[in-house]
Amino acid sequence: MIIDKNKLDWIQLDITARCQAMCLECARNIDGKEVTPLIQSANTWDMSMELIRKAVTPKMLSTNLQRVVLNGNFGDPCIHPKFIDISKYIVDHAHKDLSLNISTNGAMFDNEYWKQVAQTLSGLKNHKIIFAIDGLEDTHHIYRRNTSYQDVIDHARTFIHHGGKADWQFIIFDHNKHQVDEAKHRAKKLGFNNIFFKGGFSDDDQGSARNYYKAAGGGTDAG
Repeated sequence: MIIDKNKLDWIQLDITARCQAMCLECARNIDGKEVTPLIQSANTWDMSMELIRKAVTPKMLSTNLQRVVLNGNFGDPCIHPKFIDISKYIVDHAHKDLSLNISTNGAMFDNEYWKQVAQTLSGLKNHKIIFAIDGLEDTHHIYRRNTSYQDVIDHARTFIHHGGKADWQFIIFDHNKHQVDEAKHRAKKLGFNNIFFKGGFSDDDQGSARNYYKAAGGGTDAG
């Protein structure tokens, strides 16, 4: 079947296989310890601007697309070397109602970078960055390895302060489920538009959380 991309109403791009994190269930790494050899050719990690322009044309952005998602199965879009340029390209060509959703661990680079990201995305009213923050100071790093809770919070705060719109994604595990209410409080105080939970129970369903006891104990397998 041939798909006419000028008739699509949304598209997701995985623009890079780069990521500094070693999340335990990510297909990018082996047991949260090393990058899988299948993607270790760095010259193939990043989608080029030329390819991005072909995949998502100015015409698509200005007419038929209603939503663009930058997410990654093997990498974090915000660590792409040209991420700000890619964002600017989308914003510059988007019609006024286009939604741009970006998911990230948010721990990379510094506050100045996140200020630039906010200033770039603020030109599109329906943008948001979803920061993956799986707990608080003492639990976030257990699953989302090689990231610092405080770094992510600092970057999110900077992004929001400079006009960025942000959501907080919280994966619930046994080791962080007691922090849900505090996370809600902090999300509101920091200016996140929303906080949502994944992984075992929601606001309305107080069932069991995902059992990741081996992660909490330094192991590598889901319980």
